[in-house]
Amino acid sequence: MSCTVVNLNGVVCQSITTRYFGATNRLGGRVKASASYGRRSVTLAYDHSGLEAFHAKVAMELADSLGWHGQWTMGGMDDNGYVFVRSNCSEKS
Repeated sequence: MSCTVVNLNGVVCQSITTRYFGATNRLGGRVKASASYGRRSVTLAYDHSGLEAFHAKVAMELADSLGWHGQWTMGGMDDNGYVFVRSNCSEKS
């Protein structure tokens, strides 16, 4: 699931979604952050620092790698993930 936000000024902002992947026989638990467009993602091994905080950390790693700076708002998406949108997307990154 991806989300695109259009603010009142008509500016389109991409969202970041995160999803938790449980441990397998080969890999430990991990969280993947993906941009809504552009096929860019970051995946980090879950460090058990707190699930919501870790989702935010992975999302901000992706935002930083894309040069997207600013204030972000986090919302629950489902049992395995979150969505992040820039609160100030009318401003240039």
